[in-house]
Amino acid sequence: MTLDMIKQNSYNLVEVSQNFSRLEEEKNILLQKLEIEKQNKNKLQISILNKRINDIDEQLNEIKSFIIKLLVSLDKLVNEEQNAITNTTNSR
Repeated sequence: MTLDMIKQNSYNLVEVSQNFSRLEEEKNILLQKLEIEKQNKNKLQISILNKRINDIDEQLNEIKSFIIKLLVSLDKLVNEEQNAITNTTNSR
């Protein structure tokens, strides 16, 4: 049972990490566009891009928090599995 949970958490971690990377790439593109709009002094586009960048930053922070929780959970599950293996080995 614990091994299945470890496997599922590992898959979740990979998926969330991929989403995080995708958002970072999107943010970098928006930052480049923002620099262009600043040079062009296009206030409307600057405002729109800043809003989108801030939204992405919020999403990235949420993902970071989730990754930390997932890693803590994964660590606990791995420790439980290691203890179970140790207990089984010691009882033989």
